Formats: sequence, structure tokens, C-alpha cells
Amino acid sequence: MNHDIPENIIDELMATSESMLDCAENREWENVAELDIERRNLLATLLKNPADEIAHFSREIKAIFSINKEVINLASDARAEAAKDQQTLTTHRKGTTAYLQTQNSAPET
Repeated sequence: MNHDIPENIIDELMATSESMLDCAENREWENVAELDIERRNLLATLLKNPADEIAHFSREIKAIFSINKEVINLASDARAEAAKDQQTLTTHRKGTTAYLQTQNSAPET
């Protein structure tokens, strides 16, 4: 290839994105966040190059965006599930509190 962009940046972007997806599938959100920072730095390096040079890697960049969309979907699903779990816990806590209050205020027999 006769490009000014080192091909290893594209390879690193792909590998980092794939690692992010693996971590997201395993619900390792702290690792996803760390890898996201790494990937952002790689993207910043890539974007310092002229657009016509970057265009040579459009297929790879589309694949990275596709992987990113999967990561976002997994994160969104996990967030919705966490919100549902939180709502369930809140409902149970309210029920337990109400029960305990009625037990504490019930006349002794």
C-alpha cells in the first residue's frame, strides 16, 4: 500500500473495537470504558491524516462503526435491564417497608 497512514493503526482500531465487543458481551463495562479511551486516541491519530488517505480504509472504518453499534446496543440493553432491576428492588423495598410498618403499628394480642 502506498498510504501515509500506518496500517497498524487500522489493525489496532479493529482489534480494540473487537475487544470492546467481547467485553460488552461479557458485561465487563469497566474494560469497555478503558478500551473506548484507547480507541478514541487511535481515532484521533487516524483523523490527523488527510481525508483522501483515510478514505482508502473506508471498508475497515465501516466495520469499526458496525462493531461500535453492537457495543452501544449491548450497553443500552444492559442499562435497560439495570433500570428494570432497580425498579424491582425499589418496589420490593417499598413493600417490605409497608409490611414492617403495619407489623410495628399492629396492636399486640
